[in-house]
Amino acid sequence: MPLAIDDTDSREGMCTTYLALRIIGESGLDLIGFPRLVRLNPTIPFKTRGNGAVVLRLGRGRGRSYVVGEYRGRPIRAYERGVEAEPAELLELAKEFVGEMAEPESSPGVVASPRLPPESLYWAGVREFLPRERVMEVLGGIGALWWGERGVVGAAAAMAWRARKFTFEALVYGERSSLPDRARLLETAKEIEELFPQTFDNYDPSGEPLIAPRASTPVLMGVRSVDWRILPCAVAHAGLEAEGWVIYKTNQGTDDHLRRMRISQLGRYSNAVVEGVVVSEPRVIEGGHVICSVSDGTGIVDIAAYEPTGSFREVVRALRPGDEVVAMGSVRMEPRLTINLEKLIVRKVEVGIVKASNPRCPVCGRRMEGAGGGWLRCRRDGIWMPSRAAIWRPERRKLAVGAYEVDPRARRHLSAPLKITPLRPYRGGPP
Repeated sequence: MPLAIDDTDSREGMCTTYLALRIIGESGLDLIGFPRLVRLNPTIPFKTRGNGAVVLRLGRGRGRSYVVGEYRGRPIRAYERGVEAEPAELLELAKEFVGEMAEPESSPGVVASPRLPPESLYWAGVREFLPRERVMEVLGGIGALWWGERGVVGAAAAMAWRARKFTFEALVYGERSSLPDRARLLETAKEIEELFPQTFDNYDPSGEPLIAPRASTPVLMGVRSVDWRILPCAVAHAGLEAEGWVIYKTNQGTDDHLRRMRISQLGRYSNAVVEGVVVSEPRVIEGGHVICSVSDGTGIVDIAAYEPTGSFREVVRALRPGDEVVAMGSVRMEPRLTINLEKLIVRKVEVGIVKASNPRCPVCGRRMEGAGGGWLRCRRDGIWMPSRAAIWRPERRKLAVGAYEVDPRARRHLSAPLKITPLRPYRGGPP
């Protein structure tokens, strides 16, 4: 009987995950399984700051339990199983906390249900525009209870996530005044990356620490990992004075928002994987953004690497007509159909033939010289040759076949870093 909450924050502050921590720590109910943080479609224009909803299972725990956090000095334990609280009790509990903590500009929603919504609701929420009417119909059909406004849509979609692919994130909460300066944060981020190789996106090569958000939020730090067991150690290593911390199972770093599409199928709110051939030379526009065009036979789309993507722009700048690529990212319709690149796979590079040198004179051995009109000659011996007798070789491209990605500071929550693609998340512990 899960409880899901969405849209309690705004760009001015708060975080729905902090509200969930308070519920876990103050409700008197046990946590059954990991709390879940579910990111939804990043192209939706009225998304919240992080576009994430939380899902909790609360009740009376049974069986083995694991420490997955701490709240005001007391450990948070997650049980493998248990007897879950009734939906009506959970709904009233969540409404109390939302009423106290939600930002005035937010549009919160709460869903409590005796059954999970169909998984199709999650895929619609993470890949498409999910109409509220469809959500209401589904929730009514499974006997769910709900309260609130726009957040009901995100909460229902998050509840439908089956965690077929997942990672983990430990979120630490407290007063921002307890954070060290950015230089010390960068040192901490690098130490975590070195000590715990299962973690990812701790800092950017530009020198920006990514473990601490810049926005006004109760979150002091977040550490992402494919293995939840090392996260308590990573939190302890940071040594922050905190109100609490908790580990979320999450769809971050899964690429769940992406789906293979033909260019003719691209539309508003899409996040696509498109295979095609480069059909234009790259161009650099104002702001340092790099754009070129790709065709798959059904249409043409621009692919764009924007300034925040960092060194990734040089990959797009090195493309040439005829190169075969797989472009991955979110779709923008105006002013031109464009994929905002998150990753790019270069499958084949077009290799031309370039002139290496002129041939040598067969008499004296000196290099022939251009004589115009498509001819070469030796000034010393008067020997003539056609220009096609020059020595040619395949050109050396700066771009190699392979997979490329944006710098970490520009990565979306849902986008899977190449670092973790070959790693399997640890599946032991609470569900």
